[in-house]
Amino acid sequence: MNNGDFIAVEKSFFENHLAIHDPALLESVLKVAEVHAVPKGEFLVRQGQPPSRLAFLITGFFRGFYVDENGREITDCFAYRCGDALLPSAELLGMAPISIQALSDATIITVPLKDVKRWSEQYKEVADLYIHYLEQASSVHWEHKNAIVQYSAMQRYLWFLRRYSALVSVVTNKHIASFLNVTPVTISRLRRKMKDALSNSELHSEAF
Repeated sequence: MNNGDFIAVEKSFFENHLAIHDPALLESVLKVAEVHAVPKGEFLVRQGQPPSRLAFLITGFFRGFYVDENGREITDCFAYRCGDALLPSAELLGMAPISIQALSDATIITVPLKDVKRWSEQYKEVADLYIHYLEQASSVHWEHKNAIVQYSAMQRYLWFLRRYSALVSVVTNKHIASFLNVTPVTISRLRRKMKDALSNSELHSEAF
C-alpha cells in the first residue's frame, strides 16, 4: 500500500467511523495519524506504563487485562469492532491501569494522545467523541459487572456467547474464565454440558 492509499484509508476511517468532518480538524488529524499492522500477541501498552498514542481498531481482536495482587491475569475487556478505541483508561494522559494485547493479527490507526487532548479542547467534535467513548465504556463495564454479580456460571457463559459471539473462536478458555470470574475448568465443564444437552436433543428429535 503506497502513501496515497494509506491517506485514503485514514481519511475514510475518521470520516465514516469517528464522524470527523471539520476540514481543519481532519487535516490536522491526518498529518499525525499512522496505520500499523499488529502481530498476534503484541502489546500496545503494558500495565503501569504511560501510553503515548491513542489507537483505534480497524481489523482484528484485542483484550485488556490486569495482573492482580496474587499474580493472576484478569481479563477486563475486549475490542473487536472497527472503530473501537484501544485506550487503557478514561484518562488520556497517565499510567495505564491495564495492558492491551492483540489476540490476533490486527490493523490499527493511531494518533498522539497529546494531540487528542488539544483537539478535545479546540473542537466540539472531538469532545463529543470522547464523551461518547466514555459513556460506551461505562455501559459495557456495567453490563459486565451486572453479569458477574447476578448470573450463575452457566448464565454468564451464555451471556458471553451472545454478547461476544465474534470472539468465541478467538478467545481461549483461560481468557473467558478470567473475564467471567470462573475457572477454566468450569468453562470446559459448561461446554461439555451444552454439547451433551445438544446431543440429547438431537437424539430425541431423531426418535420422533
